[in-house]
Amino acid sequence: MKKKRVVTKKRKASAAKPKKVLLPCDPEEKTVPYSGRAAVGSIILKEGKLAVVALAQEPGDHHLTEGYIFVPDDRMEPSYKKGDRIGICRKVQMQPFFWGCEYYVVDQRRKGVLCRIYPSMKGHGNIILRFKNKKYRLREPRTRSLLGFFLVEPLAGWPKY
Repeated sequence: MKKKRVVTKKRKASAAKPKKVLLPCDPEEKTVPYSGRAAVGSIILKEGKLAVVALAQEPGDHHLTEGYIFVPDDRMEPSYKKGDRIGICRKVQMQPFFWGCEYYVVDQRRKGVLCRIYPSMKGHGNIILRFKNKKYRLREPRTRSLLGFFLVEPLAGWPKY
């Protein structure tokens, strides 16, 4: 009596999930691995401090990006569409702003917004948050009401101006 040979299908190798990290809004804090369920781009409270959940920097990345997030809305269209992946790095508090550059800014409501930053004529305590999409008005908050500044890094596929 012959035994039947059972042929099993090999399982497809599942793609490894990208690793997540927490980028604290405070530039003095260290970036730490994150294994929670919060979505990439979420702003969470970890040990009493705000942090942005981001995709970890990929091996071989040589630019200053600390992590990657997805554009949360259409405020910067046509340069960035909702869902586009962008690289961010924390702004060191001692360095001045790069006026006219794109930043991912975290406000007191734990909302992140992608915008360009300009100096305000109202005084040293204010800045202007400007958006490319004309349906959004510029905002002019006090700098201290904003809790985190992340400079948007040029990546492959960087929008052409």
